[in-house]
Amino acid sequence: MNDSLVPETLDIRKAFTGDTVIEGDWPVRRMSRLMGSLNNDEGVAHVRLEFSRDAQWRRVISGEVTVTVQVSCERCLHSFALSLKEPVRLAVVESEGLAERLPEEIDPWLTDEDTLSVPDIIEDQLILAMPIVARHSEDCMPDEQKQALQRAASELGDDNGGRNKSTEGAAGDNPFAILETLKKTDR
Repeated sequence: MNDSLVPETLDIRKAFTGDTVIEGDWPVRRMSRLMGSLNNDEGVAHVRLEFSRDAQWRRVISGEVTVTVQVSCERCLHSFALSLKEPVRLAVVESEGLAERLPEEIDPWLTDEDTLSVPDIIEDQLILAMPIVARHSEDCMPDEQKQALQRAASELGDDNGGRNKSTEGAAGDNPFAILETLKKTDR
């Protein structure tokens, strides 16, 4: 594994003449667009990119980008570590017309420059890997909701280790019975 930073730019003509491989790291703190979705600037993205030509002589970039970042759970609002792993499969094209002709499994990287910005590729791929709604588990809930459930459970009684006939019967007959107790406690 190469622990060095990836190059900031790459000459397109040279990168695709042979099978060029870039492997290295890029700090999250240098990804300003991604930072808007994160809690802090900690973390380092690891990247492995291969620059080659496919059977149709297209300039193809393939590989993978991985990083662990800190985000807020949109359900409970607590911070948690989110691991992102995004495969890269891009074709460098000069026009939208060429981009439209690419197969569905290859995304276009539109540029008419002589150089590629490797950090831009890394950041774009990680932005695509971000979930639409970040949440860390199915059983998390906001603190207010947890407190309301605890109040409702204590009002129903704490016999038999937290279970009594009324809560077992209510939950067994109607899974939403606990919501009725929450409704009553809010009045």
